[in-house]
Amino acid sequence: MAFTCINSRGIAYYLHGKTVTLQNGRPMPIYAFNRHLNPAAALDALPVGYVVAEKTGNGLPYVKRVMVAVEGEGRPCRA
Repeated sequence: MAFTCINSRGIAYYLHGKTVTLQNGRPMPIYAFNRHLNPAAALDALPVGYVVAEKTGNGLPYVKRVMVAVEGEGRPCRA
C-alpha cells in the first residue's frame, strides 16, 4: 500500500520516489507527491528523517527534512 497524504482540501496524494545521479556521480533520492498512483515508483512509507508539509497557497503536499539538534551542541543540523 502506497503512502497516502490527504491535503486540507480533501484530495489524496501518493508518495513516489526515485534515485537520480548528479553530474558529480553522487546518487540523490528524490521524493514527490502525485495525485495518480504509479505502482513502479510508489513508496510504502515516509523515509526516515522526513516529514510531510503543505504549501499554504495551493495545498500541495511536499516532503522536507527534519531539523534535529546535535547532542552536546546548540545548533541544529539536518537528519
